Amino acid sequence: FSTNSPKCSLLLPFSGIQVEPQLKLERDFFSQLPEGQKKDWVFRPYKQDYGRRILERLHGALANVVIDDLSLTGVERISQSRLVVCDNIQSVYYEVMKLDYPLILLIDPDLFIELPGYGPLYQAMIEVNILFFDLEKCLAHINSIWEDPEKWWPSESVRRVKKLFFDYLDPYDSRTF
Repeated sequence: FSTNSPKCSLLLPFSGIQVEPQLKLERDFFSQLPEGQKKDWVFRPYKQDYGRRILERLHGALANVVIDDLSLTGVERISQSRLVVCDNIQSVYYEVMKLDYPLILLIDPDLFIELPGYGPLYQAMIEVNILFFDLEKCLAHINSIWEDPEKWWPSESVRRVKKLFFDYLDPYDSRTF
């Protein structure tokens, strides 16, 4: 893995059993990225592919995108990224939030399972452009913050939602935002 890009961004893919719909979302994401941005993205597959052949199945969509060689831990790779996009609500998005790196969740609405009582959190995350169920809106937001995601991430509205996030998921987290 090597990128000299100061705009290194990372997509962390889904690893669950709903492979085909998730691959479509990832394919669409990369195919709709502006050509000039693709070289600045890193696709980090899971180490265990479980026979799914993810890289092989995404081959065309990943043209001009750097494939992570997994030589660094997830935390190390995240720390090199200026923006992280997760296409699932599994543990990795929580880790990115704990590390406080700019995060976007792009979720296929057909695969989303809303946790009871979490509606206000999801709505707040949508309002500050952390959570997206629509690819075009997600890409428009990425384009709007592309030059400097750090201007968006520490904003007061995003900070309030990060606090709400930890109130829901980790009420013992003592950090202030």
